[in-house]
Order: sequence, then C-alpha cells, then structure tokens
Amino acid sequence: ALASDSPSAAVVPGGSTSVVTLKFNVTAGAAAQTITGVTVKSVGVGSANDFSAVYLYDGATRLTSGRTLTSQTRQVEFAALNIAVAANSAKALSVVVDVNSLTAGTLAVAGDTHAFQVTALATTASVSGLPVTGASNSIGSQGVSTVTLVRGSDPAASLYWFARML
Repeated sequence: ALASDSPSAAVVPGGSTSVVTLKFNVTAGAAAQTITGVTVKSVGVGSANDFSAVYLYDGATRLTSGRTLTSQTRQVEFAALNIAVAANSAKALSVVVDVNSLTAGTLAVAGDTHAFQVTALATTASVSGLPVTGASNSIGSQGVSTVTLVRGSDPAASLYWFARML
C-alpha cells in the first residue's frame, strides 16, 4: 500500500541525488514473511536515461546497489533480497533515485515526467494491492548548483577591533 508519507508531486532538478520518489508499506498477516524481490517501473512521459541509479531503502538504510532502468520496459528488478516483515506488522520501503545531469554525460531531459510504481513483490506470502504508484515528478529545467566554501579570516577579531573603536 502507498505509505501516508509518500512524497507528493514535485519538480526535481537535474543532477539531484537521493530523491525519494515512492514510499510503500508491506504488511504481514498472522505469519511473518520475507521479501525476496521487488520490481519497480517508471511510468509517464520520460526516458529511462533520466536516471543514473534507482535504489531500494528501508528508512535511511540503503538495501541495494544502484540499478538502471531498462530502456524497453523502464523497469528495474531488485532480486536476492532478504527483508523480514514480522507477523501483524508493516515494513515501510522507499524507491530512491539519482537524476542524471542536464548538461554533462548521459543527460536527463527537462520536462520529462515519471511516476514510480512497484509492479511485483516476491515474498513468502501471498501478495495483493499491486501496482502501488507514487506521485508524478517532472525533471526541472535547472540543474543542481554547487557552492564552494573557502575559509577566510576569522570575523571575531574584526568585530573585537570594531567594538573597541566605538
């Protein structure tokens, strides 16, 4: 099921990293279950090349290495997982992406739209409620900026002399 704190629609700058696009809950019944695989798909008008990596997270813990969407199906499969869900409880998982730059390397395309969805879940229990689809996000026309900080002189000394002059 879609988590109540799944992100709403947004404009995502090119070059953004660690963008949470979908949060979903997996709920176990009376018996504990183990999630062994998750298939995620991008739907919308956009290219698989808009993203350099797709990840699966449990809270702040990254569970997988970055994977790329296939160009034909725009899917990624996370296999060989071992995610335990205790009986009568829920596990919240997130789909997180890194967006390609707008200006260098494999380019993201400004204006492309994507919604991520979980289309398959391999578990030790029966599954219902798929697909689970997150909000649609657009790739923005501005990239992520960088700021370089350089340590200069200590302003406290200047303030001390200024205060003494008063």
